[in-house]
Amino acid sequence: MPGKGIAFLPPLPGSKFERDDAVEEVLIERPGDVEPVLIGGRSPVVHYVSAPGTSYAACQLAWTDALTRAGWRTWPTPLARNGADALVFAQFDSGGRDLWLRVHCTDEGQELLLADVGASRQASVLAKELQRDCKVVIHGLFFDTAKATLRPESEPALARLLQLLRDAPALSLEIGGHTDAVGQHAANVKLSEARAASVSAWLRAKGIAANRLVGRGYAARAPVADNDSDLGRARNRRVEVRDVQCKPRAEKVR
Repeated sequence: MPGKGIAFLPPLPGSKFERDDAVEEVLIERPGDVEPVLIGGRSPVVHYVSAPGTSYAACQLAWTDALTRAGWRTWPTPLARNGADALVFAQFDSGGRDLWLRVHCTDEGQELLLADVGASRQASVLAKELQRDCKVVIHGLFFDTAKATLRPESEPALARLLQLLRDAPALSLEIGGHTDAVGQHAANVKLSEARAASVSAWLRAKGIAANRLVGRGYAARAPVADNDSDLGRARNRRVEVRDVQCKPRAEKVR
């Protein structure tokens, strides 16, 4: 709620609420060899002033410990040797929830960004977008850089796609893999095909008939943004599904 922060994510002891804010898109830039992933739309950001003497390192450690004890999966970033801030990324995917949190610690305060991906991208929402546009991007799929193996934190997004297919037994989908424009085209074609195949294989393993799924790799041939920024490249790196029987609205006009 405005002016009150996030009820189930209280700040560190001694901290004081400063202000609420929001961002239009959430980019998760996890530590390690994991590609940054765009996971959702408009999300709240809450700012706190830390208690005097709270270092950014102590803030990171405290948040990592508190979130881990609360059942979140956490990824604290390595502390910068000559910096004055630190980050903690966390995911909570229990009981049908899919929450992503970014905690930014500085010597002065804490910034909490929360994305409720499970609520904003549930199967019913995907179904409406698919009916309207014939295609929909599946946010929240994580791959190692230049690899096609789905990481465990992708499970909630895959489960929403699975539910979409289970809710509509007559639905058949093209699973389209897309890359950014970094690297050689031939390598990006193979990577996009492999990522589409990984998603299809996961769905087949859950009981979806193979004849309802068609995999295709687009590489960087269908960008939705520029390739000159981290955010633009993250928008382009995506798995997009299409209803193979649907025709875009422009094609329906006679």
